[in-house]
Amino acid sequence: MAGTVGNVVELSPPGPPVVLIKRLSFCGFRARKLRRMVKVTAKRDDTGWTCEVDVEAGGTKTRHTVRVGDGELARWADGDGEGAVAALVARSFDFLLQRESPNSILRRFDLSVIPSYFPEYDLEFRR
Repeated sequence: MAGTVGNVVELSPPGPPVVLIKRLSFCGFRARKLRRMVKVTAKRDDTGWTCEVDVEAGGTKTRHTVRVGDGELARWADGDGEGAVAALVARSFDFLLQRESPNSILRRFDLSVIPSYFPEYDLEFRR
């Protein structure tokens, strides 16, 4: 059973956009409370976007690097700027954390691999 009790999304002022999502969720088979925070910083490069993602969940802290190509952005994001990229990656981590622990999430990956592990991702995120 997965449900959400609260959700706060903050977009930072000037500088590289940072999306911060804080949630208090019920996760796992025993519906235990798990506080989690996802912080995403997105930077444009020649072939798309590179996002640094810091995750805190259930006392565990992890760091991830996620590549987002222009095709993925067009398919799954609401827009094409830095804020849209950061929001997409933050939502993607929220999706992943509902299904696995932070330590189970790859430390470095392309966003396009998520549907290989979770086919429902494409249906939930497609624009």
